[in-house]
Amino acid sequence: MGVKNDPMRCSRSHYEGFDRGLRFVFFITAGLIFLRPSWLKFSTPLGRMSLTSAQNIAILFCFLWGIAVIVNRRRYLTPSGLEFPLFLFLAANVVAALLSPFGSPAERWCSVLEIVLYISFFYASLYLLRSRDDCGAVLAILFLAAVIAALGDLSYHWEKGLRKIVDQSYPFWDGKNALGLFMALSIALCIPELASRSASRGCKALVAAGLFAFFLCGVYSYSRAAWLAMAGVAAAFALMRSWKIVVLLALALLVLIPLPHTRIMRRITYTGGVYDVNASLRLDAWKSAVAMLRDYPFAGVGPGQFRTVARVYAGFPPGGKLTRTQKSRLRHLDHAHNLFLHVGAEAGWPGMAVLIWGCVAVARVALRTLRTVPDERRRGVARGIIAALTGFFVFSLVDCSWTGRFTGGSFLHINLIVMMILAMLCALETRPVPALTDTHKTG
Repeated sequence: MGVKNDPMRCSRSHYEGFDRGLRFVFFITAGLIFLRPSWLKFSTPLGRMSLTSAQNIAILFCFLWGIAVIVNRRRYLTPSGLEFPLFLFLAANVVAALLSPFGSPAERWCSVLEIVLYISFFYASLYLLRSRDDCGAVLAILFLAAVIAALGDLSYHWEKGLRKIVDQSYPFWDGKNALGLFMALSIALCIPELASRSASRGCKALVAAGLFAFFLCGVYSYSRAAWLAMAGVAAAFALMRSWKIVVLLALALLVLIPLPHTRIMRRITYTGGVYDVNASLRLDAWKSAVAMLRDYPFAGVGPGQFRTVARVYAGFPPGGKLTRTQKSRLRHLDHAHNLFLHVGAEAGWPGMAVLIWGCVAVARVALRTLRTVPDERRRGVARGIIAALTGFFVFSLVDCSWTGRFTGGSFLHINLIVMMILAMLCALETRPVPALTDTHKTG
């Protein structure tokens, strides 16, 4: 009778049951994030909704974790070593939202809530990944989802013609830049398995086939920013002296010789030239960001307000109705096409400084993890994570996944993936959660 009424046993069973539910929601969220399907969209009185977007279920996952933190902070709030840059970045954007004269308060605070979502998703993922060591399961889901996305989008592109640049309307990962970047991240995270000594021949053959599909999908996205991300991935593996992986990536380029590659070479050779309209438009966006940073150095123009102010700088009055043609002409000013300039424009020098500090802090965690991870399998995962983060960093120098517009689009999925990758990196450091007996006493 005493065992049945033991509050310790009851508490343990409650925690374990909740953790199973939280883990279930996490893996559903991860699957939707990695797939990024573009169908089942419909209109409602509250706006456009999608049953296949990860935005709503990611919010639910973070909400459940938030309740758990309130109940037992010590158990569910896991230290990461990145607390200061994360929360100072949030603080910089809160100050920018308070002081900004642009846009509506709802727009600015919606952008702040998006940052809260990313931070919450990072810590919720970190709790599960560190307590259950689920990095391998996440990579398996990523591999399967990326294979489905790559084959689906390659089939769609094949019907349109591989020589044609398809900017949008893909069945998965709508938008060529986000699609190409996702494939670069997938290559970085999954290719160490191909070089692993412990993997069986059948597993290696399966991974090789999948990686080949990722590579082709990334190349034929025709996204030059994604190609630079792939180059950053290769450079990261070279710096870590993973020569087998570097050779595999180099050999993949030879596969393009018998495939259509004229358009690829033309995009490379035209980059920065007279006829490269996209480069000139990107330069225009960079100039707008620099002008905002000069005019509003301390607090920026406010989170989510780059597009509003950039249009004003382009000669269009704030709040004015734009025609479809004008919106098309100003589309390149939706963000700064550089993550650091975009953050600087919207949150001023303090926001940019914290972002740079965050990059340095992540690099320190990555190097420390690479040195201290005890076994070869985990070191392979660490190398893949470092290569993926390097690819994202390179991509962010010429494009921007953060727009401050809480839309649930492809770049929101990219940002959630990056936060999950950061959680995986921190989870590789063996720092277990407190025992249930301790949490019961402090909860």
